[in-house]
Amino acid sequence: MTLPEIEDRLAAAGVDSPRFDALELIAHFEKISRAGAMAGGDFQSPALQDGVERRCRREPLAYILKQWDFMGHTFRLTDQCLIPRSDTELLCSLLIEKLPAGGRFADLCTGSGCIAIAALLARRDAQGVGVELYPDTLKVARENARMHGVENRLKLLQGDVCTMELSDS
Repeated sequence: MTLPEIEDRLAAAGVDSPRFDALELIAHFEKISRAGAMAGGDFQSPALQDGVERRCRREPLAYILKQWDFMGHTFRLTDQCLIPRSDTELLCSLLIEKLPAGGRFADLCTGSGCIAIAALLARRDAQGVGVELYPDTLKVARENARMHGVENRLKLLQGDVCTMELSDS
């Protein structure tokens, strides 16, 4: 499949940003840069073909790639996590800006942990707690915290924020 063929298939499936998605899929599955994807070629990876089919079925690109960028950092994702949105970056920017020196914060329903982790990456003097109800989602947050080197400043707890029943599991 070529870039134009993938782009046409995604457009025919009603994908809002077929060129962006095609480039992301090619770059990810062919393990090349976006520039390399734009340079063209005939891409035959079975993983790419599967990714294109999944996107044509309107599966979110972030779930296909199993990662997404937030605040300039790449985070691992699964379909157990909400996809970080650009408007959430405003919330995170406010946290970074308003948090006092040496401050502590809680990220309730932390999901992938992207808000807490991005804040800790920007504020090396801060510490945080992330609470997540679902064990599989909490595993993703833990993996992201380790990947970004903030696991010592982010305590992750499993629990229900509505009942405040928490555990270290």
